[in-house]
Amino acid sequence: MANDKTQRVQFMAAALRHIVRRNEAAFPADDLTPLQWAALQFFGMANSLSRTVSGFASYNATSRGTASQVIKQLESRGYIRRLQSPDDGRSAEIRLTVAGERMLDQIRGGGLTDAIAKLAEADRQVLGRVVQHLLDQGADGWDGVSVGTCRDCRCLEQGGNSAPLCRRMDRPLGRDELDAVCVIHEPSVP
Repeated sequence: MANDKTQRVQFMAAALRHIVRRNEAAFPADDLTPLQWAALQFFGMANSLSRTVSGFASYNATSRGTASQVIKQLESRGYIRRLQSPDDGRSAEIRLTVAGERMLDQIRGGGLTDAIAKLAEADRQVLGRVVQHLLDQGADGWDGVSVGTCRDCRCLEQGGNSAPLCRRMDRPLGRDELDAVCVIHEPSVP
């Protein structure tokens, strides 16, 4: 029989899974699967460097083949579009269309987002640190995928009037991307 600490830890992990699944179950059906909703959310909040098939696959811990199929389905429904990468003709940046934005607006706020927003500021800060710690711990065992924002990444270079730059990819970033999700993130604090 597991000791009390082990049982409590197992309960917390199960409770986190339960919260996420309940949140997903509340999404409008609209014939979209939870993975399709996850893709819409990801492409709506990821930076331009991460909005790729590989970026979504890494973020969602799925295969590139599965990610590609989800993206094809959303593209055929007019929710996303692919833009040829200016750096690499073999890859494409994926963006939401107006229809995709409208669909995503149905689930922005509400559920888990509202529950977190209702927390006291101090609790949100603690939750933010705990979530980042869990992400950082997971990156050690999850194929090295670290998720974060450009603002807290050691690859970010900001200087004076010039555009922010991702040194890892040697690409400029829009200022609006600094708080976007990045799947090539390198935490600035070890």
